[in-house]
Amino acid sequence: MDSWTLFVQTPRLREDPDFSLLHLGRGDTYRGWVVPGLDPHGWFLLHAQSPLHVYREGLDFLLPAGHGMLLRYDRPLRYGAEGPWRRSYVRAGGRGLTARIGALTLKPFAAIPMEAERFDHGLAPLRRELLEEHAPDRAILRLGVEICLEELRRAQERGRVTEDGPGPLDEAERWLRGHYREGFTLAQLASLTGYAPPYFATRFREKYGSPPHEYATRLRLAEATELLGTGSSRIQEVAQRVGYENALYFSRVFRRYLGVSPRAWRRARSALGET
Repeated sequence: MDSWTLFVQTPRLREDPDFSLLHLGRGDTYRGWVVPGLDPHGWFLLHAQSPLHVYREGLDFLLPAGHGMLLRYDRPLRYGAEGPWRRSYVRAGGRGLTARIGALTLKPFAAIPMEAERFDHGLAPLRRELLEEHAPDRAILRLGVEICLEELRRAQERGRVTEDGPGPLDEAERWLRGHYREGFTLAQLASLTGYAPPYFATRFREKYGSPPHEYATRLRLAEATELLGTGSSRIQEVAQRVGYENALYFSRVFRRYLGVSPRAWRRARSALGET
């Protein structure tokens, strides 16, 4: 694994209250402990290539090699090891990033088994954009962080299925993945499990981190980002394909969850394809 570290020098990217990017690295070797300053919306997206410990408010979280973890440093923490250790990471922040992590239902300080190559999918466009001679494109940088988050989310979901085994909630979630473009009621979805709707809604949120309709929204937007990045369909056509009749409403939802408009997302993906 080739090793590198990049620090963002552009003040507007480091200080943006909605989305900021501070520094990132791949296969970075460090000795001792990282102690970041406090930031109410500060995050480390971390992948360990050797075992690490994270200490926060008297708790010790072990991060084994080959695992990812999401660290929030709104309160004092330190992470590392006594000897040399290796990591790949992104240090970012902002209210929009905090909201996005909440929407993805990622659990901070949970060790998530994942391959380093999956984490690298997001690091690659970030590195390319920061090494370009022109001013970094904020949409491309946000897309790179989004890819890292999505890979962490997918790895987290794979771990949940392996740990818990399939059950009634998994049947409902599987149905939702096949029908998220359609309208549905909570009662309709609950009937697949045999649970009463209120109890089903509580259990679904506990397991998957968000209510069923919000979960469906996230599935719609995941498909939308793929369509925007791989085809030339108009925004209206993309909206309709993922279940939105109104393109304006689709754009509002897209921006609320991803922080940029569908057109900005498409431009960023197009720029990545040209590099």
